[in-house]
Formats: sequence, C-alpha cells, structure tokens
Amino acid sequence: DGETSAERYFARARAERAFSEAWSLFGGLSAEQDEFAGLDRRSLVEAGAVWHAFEGARQSLALDFGVTWTDERLVSGPDESAFGGLAGLAYSYRFGEAATFRERALWYPSFEEGDDWRLTSETALEAGLTSRWALKLALLVRYDNRPAPGFEETDTTTTASLVWKL
Repeated sequence: DGETSAERYFARARAERAFSEAWSLFGGLSAEQDEFAGLDRRSLVEAGAVWHAFEGARQSLALDFGVTWTDERLVSGPDESAFGGLAGLAYSYRFGEAATFRERALWYPSFEEGDDWRLTSETALEAGLTSRWALKLALLVRYDNRPAPGFEETDTTTTASLVWKL
C-alpha cells in the first residue's frame, strides 16, 4: 500500500587471524540502523578468540568468545554505551556436494547491567547452483531483552538470497 513497514541497514567487517589449528583471534566493527526496532544507530566494536572445536568433511563447529563496546542511539529513550561480552557459535552440516545447513548464534551480554543482553540467530539452508552461485534461504531472529521503550523484544526476518562465492 505504499507504506514502509520494515527497513534495516546493517554492515559488518571482521578480520580473523589463526595462530594454531584450533585457535584464532578476531576483531571487528559493525553498524546498524533499524528504526522499526527502535534503533536510530547501533555501533559495535568487538575483539576476541575463536575455538574451532572440529572441522570435518561434512560438519564443523566453532565457538567465539570476546569483549565488545556498544554505542546505541535509540528512537525513544536514553542513548546507551557500554562494555559487554560476546559468546557465539557457528555450526554447519553438508548434506552432500550441493546443500549445506548453517546455524550462527551470537549472545551479547552487557557488563554494566545484567538484564541488558541481546541474542541473534541465523538459521540457513544453502543450495549450490554452480561452483560459484548458490541459493540461500534463511531465518534471522533478533532478541533484545531490554528493547527501546515502546518496541518489541523479538524481531524476525526471512530472506531468500542469491550468493556469489569468491
């Protein structure tokens, strides 16, 4: 009906450097804007370590641990900045040559207030079309235990994407 009901902008850059077969260090930056979820702007700086628990031909599991600095400008309510943590997992399972299931979950607790934490989870199925192109169907669930005043705790997004692999 010509009315915008969802609009989210998100950018993330992350560098990772392995220092053994099982361990690596990471650092990253992200920025997000989603006025429908109460965010005028959220900036996040993260640093930590990744433990690659196992990496096989069919499945892999990696666990992230780190610290964050989050700066939020909210649509309503006071702006917030805080140190926090990061705990995450990345799991994948290959169903053969062309299909892969992926789960990526990240938990962001605040070190300053125990009830201020966020959780994001992306569950995806990726089907290879060629050696470089794939079709990806995904469900993104974002939960904010203490959202901006007047906004809901849970936001979900379903996507269908065409993926090009370098």
